[in-house]
Amino acid sequence: MTRLSSSEKVLSLLKECVSSLPEAYRLASVVSDTILTLACESDSYRPRNREGNLGSLLDFSDCSKNKSLPLIVVPDLHGRYDFLENLISFTFASGERVVDLLVEKKIRIVCLGDGMHAESRARERWIRSYLKYIDGVIDSKEMRAEMRENLATMMCVMTLKMLFPENFHFLKGNHENIMNRMGDGDYPFCKFAEESTMTHDFMIKEYGGAIVSAMGEFEDSLPLAAVFPNCVLSHAEPSRSFSREELINARLIEGIVGGLTWTANNDAKEGSVEGTMKALLGHTNAVYIGGHRVVSEKYALRQGGKYIQIHNPREQNVALVLPNRIFNPNTDIICVN
Repeated sequence: MTRLSSSEKVLSLLKECVSSLPEAYRLASVVSDTILTLACESDSYRPRNREGNLGSLLDFSDCSKNKSLPLIVVPDLHGRYDFLENLISFTFASGERVVDLLVEKKIRIVCLGDGMHAESRARERWIRSYLKYIDGVIDSKEMRAEMRENLATMMCVMTLKMLFPENFHFLKGNHENIMNRMGDGDYPFCKFAEESTMTHDFMIKEYGGAIVSAMGEFEDSLPLAAVFPNCVLSHAEPSRSFSREELINARLIEGIVGGLTWTANNDAKEGSVEGTMKALLGHTNAVYIGGHRVVSEKYALRQGGKYIQIHNPREQNVALVLPNRIFNPNTDIICVN
């Protein structure tokens, strides 16, 4: 029997994540192990908050603490597990594969959140699911198909986090709300149906309250923003300027979670991007990259071109941010499928 290389083992593990709805014991184990992985993140890039718990900022801006590496920024996934699979197996023009670079710790990947809830591509499926849901059918075949995609995506995310804790990161988006909470920056999501409520009810029926609570703990352990020498990242456009201390202590200060995950176009204060970059980097010679709002092309510019939106759900595009170079969206956004 041929022995798989480390990279091939990674790809094989991802394939296992997407074969079917995970069994309860397997999902519980992966969630538990990922929570532990997050709890052990190094203070060198994830400073603790004022209560001594996980802070909400990934800080890779100091090259004396953390080596500056090429960075891949992944927009909203929304159940597109194949997007992650294609990214990890992607081969650059140089011949280097992303998976090999991850194994060798030569690259970092940051996902901008929103792992769950297929949106426009599954509109009709959501509508059919909802019509059955209001008749009392929580686990219709349409909902099971939706949740297979959602959980496959999150199993891939958690597996990659466990395998590459310092090099693979996932920020919280507004769809990371498995508990269907209202408040503290979380709001139930409704677009084509009652997606947030339907997801919560399916998870309770299929897996039970303990696993759902554990997934909520995982979401609460996720960072909300990241800073690198030449870019800042969060799921959504920052609603106002945030200081480094505010970002570290985001979950202890009212308004910051929502201000990094729910901001609509034209709702952010002008200058919020440059103000946040100045607070984190001491300068504004950088870019701020986010997802959340859909763009029709490769990207859209806001706030004088300093804020770059990259979430096009019809494409599998990622942003490649190279060290010692300002990101250029015209050349540095690449398709991985």
